[in-house]
Amino acid sequence: MYTLGGPLDLSFSASLRLRRLHAEQSLYQLNLSAGERNDLAALGRELARRFRSLEEPAFLEHASALAQLLPLSLRLGLTKLKTSGTGPDVLIISGMPFDEQKLGKTPSHWRHIHIQSSPTRQEELVFALIASFVGDLFSWATEQNGHLINDILPIEEHERQQIGTGSLQEIEWHTEDSNFQVRPGYLALMCLRNPDRLPTTVATAAAVEKLADWQRELLREKRYRIGSDLAHTGAAESRHPRIYSPALEAQKIAVLSGEGAWPLLRIDRYFVERARTDKLGRMALDALVERFDTDLWELVLEPGDVCLLDNYRVVHGRRSFAPRYDGTDRWLKRLRIARNQPNTPRANEKEGSPAAPRRRR
Repeated sequence: MYTLGGPLDLSFSASLRLRRLHAEQSLYQLNLSAGERNDLAALGRELARRFRSLEEPAFLEHASALAQLLPLSLRLGLTKLKTSGTGPDVLIISGMPFDEQKLGKTPSHWRHIHIQSSPTRQEELVFALIASFVGDLFSWATEQNGHLINDILPIEEHERQQIGTGSLQEIEWHTEDSNFQVRPGYLALMCLRNPDRLPTTVATAAAVEKLADWQRELLREKRYRIGSDLAHTGAAESRHPRIYSPALEAQKIAVLSGEGAWPLLRIDRYFVERARTDKLGRMALDALVERFDTDLWELVLEPGDVCLLDNYRVVHGRRSFAPRYDGTDRWLKRLRIARNQPNTPRANEKEGSPAAPRRRR
């Protein structure tokens, strides 16, 4: 197995090279050095030689241990991401080893991608190690056949839908899986292709600090319902131990939770059911929506970039675009990551499947 060369570097302060991207929001970037890039390329080649895909049980069993082979600066950045209150809410890792020329055409549908023969298998395995350093990978049985890694690319029949495989409609900002009882603690995205420099939109919970006290208090009460999108189409037959059946939240939920100085988010601008919310609740919700609309920041991911978001602290979305369907369209990979705390998908394993999704208003 690949091992890091040279003596152990314990100069943590010199190794942690995070660059802040926004004055008010906790958005940071880590640019890998040429040596770190070479180390990751060698690690990826060795992983691809030993494992057929990131879904192989032997890989997943040892992924968190194998993640210790990542370069020190990368591990330090990921450790900061996990440190509530002082770490980044969004971490972009740039300089990852990646050859877009070997990618081939952007497929017309995720069903056309075979995970064991993926042209980016080497990159996916390294991507999975990065995510596994933060927490446990998991997926929903009802989305993309339960695959742990999802493909985010334009699908023609989804053009005007509020899902990641749409295009002509802007994806409104949201926390991932906000309508489910159990949600990922972190979301990881890897950019494979983005020729039009289409931005991902992000905003952090710093927006909450700009609200009045009475508005925050109302948002902490269970006054709100969030509907479901059309991404979940049916349960897969796979018995993979990291695939779970999502359960929709049947009761009203609070948009804010956690400590006052460190609020946690659960919100979807498009699917929150404003009409069914009482007047005071709507007033507080409208104030929060206005703050996020104002704070929304455009993040352009380049091929090879990996972006990790704290899903309890960050909302994200995507601008609309006109797809070409000629093999050159935007293409991302996505991983869901469970936090190391009681309400992880393992506690949700036997709960029911989602209810019927809502369509466009």
